[in-house]
This record gives sequence, C-alpha cells and structure tokens, in this order.
Amino acid sequence: MNEQPTIDKLIENWRRRTRHVPDGMSKNAMALCAVLDETDPQPVFVLAGMMNELGADAMLALLRDTKQVIATGELASLRKDGQTRTLGGVFFEVVRADQSAKRALNRAKRKWTKSVRARAKKNQQADQVPVAV
Repeated sequence: MNEQPTIDKLIENWRRRTRHVPDGMSKNAMALCAVLDETDPQPVFVLAGMMNELGADAMLALLRDTKQVIATGELASLRKDGQTRTLGGVFFEVVRADQSAKRALNRAKRKWTKSVRARAKKNQQADQVPVAV
C-alpha cells in the first residue's frame, strides 16, 4: 500500500535539498515550498514572504487553483523556451493572475532584491582591505 507522506516528512525531505531556509520561516511556508518543489533561495524567500502577508488559507486557495489549472489545461504548459512548466512555475503564473497575490509577490520580490543588495554591500565592505600609507 502506498502511504501518503506526512507534512513533517515532506518538510524534512525538502529541507535536505534546500540551500537556504529564511529565518523564522513558518511550517506552512515550508510545506508549500515542499509541495511546489521549490529549493532555490529566491522562490523560497518569496513564498515565505507571501505566506506571511496573505496567510495560509489564501496560499492554499492559490495552490488549489494551480492544481485545477493543471488538471483542466487552462494554462499553456510550455514556457517560452519550450520546456514544460513545473508545478511551481504554474503556481507563480496563477499568482500573477490574482491582483492581491500579485501585489504580495511583487513586495516579496522587492524585499528579496533589497536583502541581496544588502548582503552584497556587506560582503564588498568586508573584502575591502585598508591600504597603509
């Protein structure tokens, strides 16, 4: 008998494959990332931010919409480069079609960009060696 993995098991497996888990990331956000199989830092950060802003119920509704879009073939399954969209790719397309979710997505992306710039600036300052005269 094929047993469905528990949420905790999904999260545990996802954490093993993920390069970075944001501090304070909720269990719901981790579960969503695991279901969408998102392991790269940017989408993980963005999904965590969206989960914080929209809440679990809204994100679950978007996931349901995503699964319905896939089941009915409402969205072209191919990306511009001809590759098949992943579940995460379809999810983000569904998000872009929902105005409140799209605003949350854009805010989370801006926060990601700011955090990347701040880390780069910090690293650049640490790499600068004072020159003795």
